[in-house]
Amino acid sequence: MGGTKSSLAVLVAVAALGWWVFDGSTTRTLHCRRTFTVDTPEGQRLGSSVVDDSIYFPGGLARAQGYGVFSKAHGEATVIDLGARGLLFATLADEARLRNAVAHGTSFGCQTPFPREKFHGKTDAGVSPNGEYAAYFDGLNAQKPKGDVPFQYLPMFVRFRDLHDPASVEQVDPSDLAASFGAGVKFERMSIEITDAPASKTIEAVLPWLASPHSQRLSSRSLALTDNPAVELLDFTDFRRLPL
Repeated sequence: MGGTKSSLAVLVAVAALGWWVFDGSTTRTLHCRRTFTVDTPEGQRLGSSVVDDSIYFPGGLARAQGYGVFSKAHGEATVIDLGARGLLFATLADEARLRNAVAHGTSFGCQTPFPREKFHGKTDAGVSPNGEYAAYFDGLNAQKPKGDVPFQYLPMFVRFRDLHDPASVEQVDPSDLAASFGAGVKFERMSIEITDAPASKTIEAVLPWLASPHSQRLSSRSLALTDNPAVELLDFTDFRRLPL
């Protein structure tokens, strides 16, 4: 019986190896450090965290079975400590995508400052669009660029009246931080740097309710309402996305 199980295990391993060798599927991953700078009367304040974004490109066998290109990402919101003025959170959500229910509104922005024509990597003649996209990721990982994110591509910003109560969330306007944090507080920039550092795992110490094992919206209001503010569409995954 033991020999049969061992033989079966070997066959499974060989089959898996054969699938990997002949399938040709690949995955590319970007690790990027998101850094946010805020000016205050007490001095400049920075917050940063590392997120990662992976793209799966199906090979011949996977494509034949109908698999398509898909992405997966994980990381956590960035906390900017403004001292006595409180904490500002740069979420993982993009408001436009959130309202259109696209991937929970997630937009990490890792590629935003880096045009593909500049960081295209090496490709052979006649390469497929997927191959060009994979080469773009390779180019970014090889060059490790750093750049600023245009204001219109900033993620959603929020604060909490009570850090222990997710329903106390309030949206913050990055063009008018003074309205939420007092006179003289101004958003300066968001920068992205491609890095090899692993995704950050510290936000639970600040928002303990994220320890909940399931995803849920922060607000209990019904989504049937058509005038929901964007902040009421946020859920736990807009503050922390775990690996699948």
